[in-house]
Amino acid sequence: MPQTAGSDSHIPETIGSAYTIIENDEASVDDIIEAIRKGLTVPFGKGIPLILRIKKIWSLSAKSSIC
Repeated sequence: MPQTAGSDSHIPETIGSAYTIIENDEASVDDIIEAIRKGLTVPFGKGIPLILRIKKIWSLSAKSSIC
């Protein structure tokens, strides 16, 4: 099963904390999609530190209380 990683970041400090290396010499979208289908990927990443998780929760709750 091919794997990819992504940060799905909601705060600036976590942008880029997860990413995917695609083993492919071609740069077209179709070539990249095909490399993912073939499993030519290496996902990298790390969990979000607790303080940033708290900041995210606080930020989301502050936004919802404004609405």
